[in-house]
Amino acid sequence: MSTNPDLFAGLTGLQNIVNQCKIPANLDADAIEDDFDGECEAFEVFKSTLSKSARKKFKNGNDGDIIMAEGDEGDDSCIEEDNDTIQGTSVESGIGSTANLDSATRGVLKDASKGITEGTEAEYKRLMRQMDTFLVEKNFLPPGQFFTMNPLHPDSAEFIVAFIMHSCDSILLNGSKKSNDQTRNGFGHAQKIRAAMTYGFNRHGHGLGRWEQSEVTQQMKGNPSISHLVSSYMISLRRRKATIKKLYDNSHTDENWPIKPYEPNSRNGKKKWGGPKMRRLLHLAYTAAFLCLLRFDEVLEIQAEDITDLILTCFFR
Repeated sequence: MSTNPDLFAGLTGLQNIVNQCKIPANLDADAIEDDFDGECEAFEVFKSTLSKSARKKFKNGNDGDIIMAEGDEGDDSCIEEDNDTIQGTSVESGIGSTANLDSATRGVLKDASKGITEGTEAEYKRLMRQMDTFLVEKNFLPPGQFFTMNPLHPDSAEFIVAFIMHSCDSILLNGSKKSNDQTRNGFGHAQKIRAAMTYGFNRHGHGLGRWEQSEVTQQMKGNPSISHLVSSYMISLRRRKATIKKLYDNSHTDENWPIKPYEPNSRNGKKKWGGPKMRRLLHLAYTAAFLCLLRFDEVLEIQAEDITDLILTCFFR
């Protein structure tokens, strides 16, 4: 899971999540990306970026690779001519290889090409500060180093999963369940956290590439939020959120909430036992027993006619 086993010591819940979302050892990561047909069917990204003429020039091979259609061999000359034109233009323009932009100009260009509104950027930066505070509180990293480290920490993807678990999941980092009074944000907030992490790493020069280990430096490179670990965890979190929502909706459906007239049924009908009225009466009995410290025989002696309405007279009405 981690290059530093002591970093996540005691966080059983986070370790279980990471182990479930790991890529199997016998699965080649390149084989996943070679499945171009599946990606086109799911997203249609490549087709949407091609012009009508370019779509006719490409077709899918049997192995999922893109191959050139018949009769297109002559297009190589056009490519060479374009390259010559570009090179000639750059030489004629007099732009030297040593020309550099000053830091102020780079900052203006960077702000102008951020691609999001000011409100969204402010929200992303707020989540990035919360992420930095979380890592400091858990003694994972010193303050202000998560997005600016170069190279990035090898456990950056695990840090993102831990932060989303802490904010949105019903499971604590040590593997135990959260209590009912602990805050759980929705799946939409988890998606916003991941988007903020993607934006933060991209703006600090780490791009939008796949999170992987470099074959040259043996260090991790790319964007940690676009990793297999984070993607698998988001899928698992969405399933858990969907299950919780179904349980909530079932308890608040129109057929289960309104009080209905009494309908006698057999004692074997376990599913229909205790309608809304019966459940509310039982809740009243339990509440009265705990508040008044009554024994169960005293609670059973309470009759409906013993309960009287309390008339409130407020001086301001």
